[in-house]
Amino acid sequence: DVYGLIAEQIHKLIDFDRIAVYLRDSREEILRCSYTSGLAVEGRGQGAALGIGAFSREVMERRSAVLVNSEDEDHWMKRFPSLRPARDAGLRSLIVAPLISSDEVIGIVHLRSRSPDSFGQRELTVAERIASQITGAIANAQLHAPSERLADERENFAEIGRIISSSSDIDDVYSRFAEKVRRLIAFDNIVIDEVNRDH
Repeated sequence: DVYGLIAEQIHKLIDFDRIAVYLRDSREEILRCSYTSGLAVEGRGQGAALGIGAFSREVMERRSAVLVNSEDEDHWMKRFPSLRPARDAGLRSLIVAPLISSDEVIGIVHLRSRSPDSFGQRELTVAERIASQITGAIANAQLHAPSERLADERENFAEIGRIISSSSDIDDVYSRFAEKVRRLIAFDNIVIDEVNRDH
């Protein structure tokens, strides 16, 4: 809920054309884009899941922010082709800062600009300070997300039970039942087969 407000405040300190927050899913070894604003990059929208590529891994292992601008852009592009989609979208400068909580890297923040020399040492330092400030809130939200999800699931299960027992004519409850199931499992089609015991 607060990503948009945070992005506004960051923009007052660093002039960027795109911001993206990627959170790490250590079970699947992926980064998922939990927030993005500004210029769109193909395949990098909100909700996109990306493998932890060599560039992201390097930032995580360094545990410090990395700056890419026009002076070393070609060098970075050759080493890390995964940076190319943003460049193709017109973004030339990049700062990536790790989000570190309890000595663990839980994600990264990308700040990008169309200008090839938008970022320097000042922006790099500010980005690291911003990342350290917002990490606590993000880690706290991650801790609460599973329990909120479980509570929501329990509520839906209870509602499904109430719907099924609300009428002796099962045909009356199918549509309401399907609506509740859709909240638990995203589907395009649901089928209930009834066994004909005589045949």
